[in-house]
Amino acid sequence: MKNDKSIIVVSASEKERLLLKAELELCGFWSAVFIAENKDTVFHLLTSSSVHLVIFDMINNVPKSSEILSRLENELNIPVLKIADADEMSESKANSITVPFDFQDFLDKVKRFILPAGEVDLEKIRTKISFEEEELRYKDLFERASDILLLLDFDTHTIIDANQQAVKAYGYSHDELIGMNLLHLIPREQHLKVLENTIKMNKENIVLYSRDRIHQKKDGSQICVSVSATCIEYGGRKVFQDIVRNETDRIHYERQLKKLNLELNEANEKLLQENIKLEKTQQELERRKEELENYQNHLEKLVNERTESLNIVNKELKQEIKERKNAEKELLNSLRDKEVLIRELYHRTKNNMQVIISMMQLHRYRSKDKELTTFIDDMEKRIYSMSLVHQKLYESENLSMIRFNEYIKDLIQHYKVSFKTKERNISFALDLAAVNVLIDTAIPCGIVINELIVNALKYAFPDHQPGEIRIALEEKPGNMIQLTISDNGVGLKDDLEIDSISNLGLKTVLNIVKHQLQGEFLIEKNNGLSFFITLENIIHNPRV
Repeated sequence: MKNDKSIIVVSASEKERLLLKAELELCGFWSAVFIAENKDTVFHLLTSSSVHLVIFDMINNVPKSSEILSRLENELNIPVLKIADADEMSESKANSITVPFDFQDFLDKVKRFILPAGEVDLEKIRTKISFEEEELRYKDLFERASDILLLLDFDTHTIIDANQQAVKAYGYSHDELIGMNLLHLIPREQHLKVLENTIKMNKENIVLYSRDRIHQKKDGSQICVSVSATCIEYGGRKVFQDIVRNETDRIHYERQLKKLNLELNEANEKLLQENIKLEKTQQELERRKEELENYQNHLEKLVNERTESLNIVNKELKQEIKERKNAEKELLNSLRDKEVLIRELYHRTKNNMQVIISMMQLHRYRSKDKELTTFIDDMEKRIYSMSLVHQKLYESENLSMIRFNEYIKDLIQHYKVSFKTKERNISFALDLAAVNVLIDTAIPCGIVINELIVNALKYAFPDHQPGEIRIALEEKPGNMIQLTISDNGVGLKDDLEIDSISNLGLKTVLNIVKHQLQGEFLIEKNNGLSFFITLENIIHNPRV
């Protein structure tokens, strides 16, 4: 029931003033409770209202509290209920209350001064207090939020409240933001879109999320943000709550990744050109070899034809033989020069790949983006697997093929170091037959081995689980070879089908085996994970 007897709450704490005012209003004083934080406000209220009680917070003293109390008690003769610590309270207990105090005790003391005899709706009091405390908790969370939070008037889009993140982000003071229209923070070309989204949100009653929006700061600069807007009840009225996240750093990292991809594409293009040059050189060597064979046949024919007239043309024949040997020597010297050139091309290709790896490592060390560094690390290992093929070709006597079992051993040794398998208690078991393969087979097979072993080292043994990775290489009838890579780790889901693989690395393996190597690819999920790769070992005439 409404009570017209006025009460003034005096405290330097805004929170305490609001709590006391809410408690009194719940008791029936909802139209006659005033709050004051200084002397001028107190005496202004005394002159403009009929005041029957002053509740004075002695813990959170307002300035000149002694002067206020003296005039209230001695000159104006207005009752004062004091709130203080038990150690500091010397007044009669009827005119004071100590903290922490019981809520019902507080109401009883107020009632003795103001309320007539009668009952108070305690359930209504508790409900109202709970609402006020919830609003204060929301205010605390509002200020602690890591994102920008804005409360907007439902009809005018005027900013009602903004947290400290908004002050930092836009460069305006809190007072400048309050009362500012939201459209002032948004470039003019986006105003229509903002209003359309607001209308849509009102009609469909949904949370509206917008990415890559531009907001303007006080100094005129712009930031890229994402906005999540919803309609809530706050302070007894309907308002918009905008959660704004600064996405400027994300855009920066995306641009860095795009730049890195361009650099990688350029490096791949250079590598492709080097391979084309190598192909042309090999073709030229084959042509020269064919010419040499034809010339040798021609010389033998001449020798046979001239044998019959040996006595007549003996001196000429000796000269011819001498010329032939000189020509053979020159061709052999030319062939050796070409072999040196090819070895140099292999060596330079390997060095160029090492330069690419070094550049990628430099970017990885500088980047703080975990996803980006993981991507660069994976690419480094793929390039290293190709680089090792060229290293083996450079060291090989046969410039067209390498000993694949030795290549696998060197690749495994690289993984032991880069993944610190000894510290992780992960071992390798190798059963490798002596198999020679051409460069056309070695490079894609190297990429396949890299993807499968790196995948096992990353995901097969989580939480420092020990384990073993087995690699077997064997020759099969019909000029076939089988490569088996298995582990005793956690494995894959039982219902996973080969055609449904979404992992980029496994997709790459599947495409290389089926389409480039024309081989068969089988996965077995039993006590870990096993991959069986069967392909034809095409050994044609060496290119060099």
